[in-house]
Amino acid sequence: MTGFSALETGAILNVTPPLGLETEQKTKIHEELCMAARLSVRNKQMDWDFFLEQRKQVLSEWPTGKELMGQAALDQAVAYQKSQPWWKFAALRNAQAEKEDRIQLACQVGHALTEQQIEHIKACSKAEPDGWWLWDDTYSRAHKFAKAQEMVERSRRDNYSYLNGYPPAIHGVAGVRAINASTDAYLHSPNNDADGRLTAEIMYAGGCTHFGVQGIVRGFLTLRDTSPEEAILLDQYMTRLAGYYTEQGVPMCAMTAGAEYGWGTAGIKLATSLLGSLMAAEQGIKYLNVLYCQGLNLVEDTAAIQVLKKLTHEYLERFGYKNIPVWTMNSLFHAWPVDRSALSAQLTYSIANSALGGIRTILMKSVDEADYAPTGEGHRQSIAIAKQTLRIMGSQRLPEGPDLQLEREMIEKEVRAVMERILELGDGDVAVGACLAIEQGVLDTQFASWKHLKNKVVAIRDANGAFRYLDAGNVPLPPEVREYHRAKIAEREKREGMKAGLQWVIGEPTWTTIPIEEEAAELSARLRSMETGLEEKKATTIEKAAVPEEKKAAAKKYNVVVGTVGYDSHIVGSTVLRHALEDAGYNVAFLGSAAQPVEFINAARETNAAALWVSSLYGMARIDCADMRAKLVEAGMGDIIMYIGGMLTSGPEDYKVTEGLFLNMGFDRVYPPATNPDIALADLERDLEIRSTKK
Repeated sequence: MTGFSALETGAILNVTPPLGLETEQKTKIHEELCMAARLSVRNKQMDWDFFLEQRKQVLSEWPTGKELMGQAALDQAVAYQKSQPWWKFAALRNAQAEKEDRIQLACQVGHALTEQQIEHIKACSKAEPDGWWLWDDTYSRAHKFAKAQEMVERSRRDNYSYLNGYPPAIHGVAGVRAINASTDAYLHSPNNDADGRLTAEIMYAGGCTHFGVQGIVRGFLTLRDTSPEEAILLDQYMTRLAGYYTEQGVPMCAMTAGAEYGWGTAGIKLATSLLGSLMAAEQGIKYLNVLYCQGLNLVEDTAAIQVLKKLTHEYLERFGYKNIPVWTMNSLFHAWPVDRSALSAQLTYSIANSALGGIRTILMKSVDEADYAPTGEGHRQSIAIAKQTLRIMGSQRLPEGPDLQLEREMIEKEVRAVMERILELGDGDVAVGACLAIEQGVLDTQFASWKHLKNKVVAIRDANGAFRYLDAGNVPLPPEVREYHRAKIAEREKREGMKAGLQWVIGEPTWTTIPIEEEAAELSARLRSMETGLEEKKATTIEKAAVPEEKKAAAKKYNVVVGTVGYDSHIVGSTVLRHALEDAGYNVAFLGSAAQPVEFINAARETNAAALWVSSLYGMARIDCADMRAKLVEAGMGDIIMYIGGMLTSGPEDYKVTEGLFLNMGFDRVYPPATNPDIALADLERDLEIRSTKK
């Protein structure tokens, strides 16, 4: 318990101030956070005087923040919020939708310019969603406001969005209010970054009535270095601010999310959401949307949603937070095929899954989101698909049955075991317990670059596509839950005729993105290879044959650097690639997510790497990687093989144009989203052979 004892004795947290701030500001913010750390993290409502002292520093970070300085500006922001009609409040919309048993839709929108945001929203005006999430850009999340300002000016000059989101700090309260005035839907502030305090101030004052509670959840999704204690402290500020609005008569609705973007078992998603709900309620929040990230198995998803709502009510009541309405919300599975027809099919199924599970609000995806940032037309099509699906589904819900009942029972037992262990560790305090649970691996996952997680958990799908623990690490599963997961995996092993292992871990994250043509060709080849059609099923894309030992031995002499570049927090793709390379025999230096170009170059130099593999899924790679080859030449590594793949552009662009751009930058190969790792591995083998022949 070294982390907790350090807090108890008043030791200074190892906090990292936001990137991009001047040295003096960094020092002030560091001191502020250290002071809070010495008081130690607790699930206790933030003292208002302490909040106001922090607020002076927060609003001083950028000129638009200074416009909100002082009580008079805060009073004006509250007055603006209270002047809005009822339908601009997510909480009131939720209550009305529940009364009508109607499922709501929410969509994400994020472009560099205010007018681009409005144009996107207007494209959906004839079938508007209930909520718009104003997705903030990566530079703003990293507090690189000067860089965001530069990209805004460049976007305005070229009439193109060079940012992968909207920068609230650049456009200020006026920009957010202009967007708010363009729609009848409520606005959501995602609070995505480690330190989203300035963004939250601007978004709330601009009219957002729905916001994300992140805390430790953000560590599972996007953070790398920020400590759990710091993440909680920063989130307490944003939630306390929303609590203040609530106290003044503004019904702010908090969204507490689970710890996975769809990959992983339901238990960890629910436990982290519960922690967020308890911490939000302590800061004065009176309305909750609890979000579950869909895994695509209907029984598992439905059971998880039911357990989440039940336990949220139960734990709120247990800790004295009375009469808080709780609504359910889900985020659709985060792996999308590039083919629009296949994506539309997956979207339709996901909407039906949500309806059958009894969800109140669905956080939508756009039909073009696999290629680039969502467009207005893409969202218009997606909303039409969703509304038609919901019309057909009507009030149908998944009926009770033994499978649903058992799944619900197992999920509930897991979540209770994890929550009670957290409370035990924290002596009844969920904030303290959460920090210790992360330290000890009680809260853990398999796809995250947060250095504070153990990353011992391995989850795979069973025969029906539900997620099960192959290895639960230190998660305190009750014996009957552990046995249930083991038995479900055994069913799939019997069906597939192979033992569960790394190949399933590698194949499953991209399972939904495999091109239909590729799968059809493999099926045709397999059937043609059979003499009678009665033979056992042979290996497929997911269950492929093991790599021959002689190939592994040949690959062992090569070092490869792999990571996600820039400020991109996406980790699943680069992790899958890492596993695939290691399984093929290569030595991998894995940088995780949000790795700066200089980190790639330093790692390549230190390991004498033969190849450098860059993943990027946030649309900013053309800026991040513009001079990477030149820097490698300067470092004496100009002949290194360079690959890049993912969603490389922030706006609509023909792939051939994108490919040419990155080839001109010095990359040897460029891969579109959802490329099968085997294709890239075969290319690497050929390119290494060519290079060795030249030498």
